[in-house]
Amino acid sequence: VSTSRGVMTDQEVRKYRVGGEWLCVVW
Repeated sequence: VSTSRGVMTDQEVRKYRVGGEWLCVVW
């Protein structure tokens, strides 16, 4: 998954999503 923070693992993505810091850019 590509985000403004760079490539993240699925686990990291879920942690940021739960933390309200979901910065994913869906292409």
